[in-house]
Amino acid sequence: MAIVADESDEDEEIIFDRLQVLELKKLQELRCFYAGNFTLRFPSLKEVHVIECSSMRTFSAVSKIDHLIKWYYSEHARPRKEDNLNYAVRRTSEEEV
Repeated sequence: MAIVADESDEDEEIIFDRLQVLELKKLQELRCFYAGNFTLRFPSLKEVHVIECSSMRTFSAVSKIDHLIKWYYSEHARPRKEDNLNYAVRRTSEEEV
C-alpha cells in the first residue's frame, strides 16, 4: 500500500509545493509513501511524523529535500533533523526492532 499512486506520463517529478507538515499515523499496512519512479519534491516541508507505521520500509524511490526537516518517529520522542527520508525510515524501523 502507498499513499501516492497515480502517475502521469508527462511529468518526471511530483511537487508538493505547499506541504509543510506530513503526518502518517497508525497505518499498519503502509509500506511506502510513493512506490513509483518519479522524483518527489517537498520545497516547503518542515516536519514529517511517521508514527506506528510498522510495515513502512522506504519513503519513495527518489525524494528531494534541499533542507533539513524535523523527523518524528514517535509521539513522545524528540525529533531528529533529516534531509533523506529513505534513510530516516530505515533508521526508524531499525530502532523499533
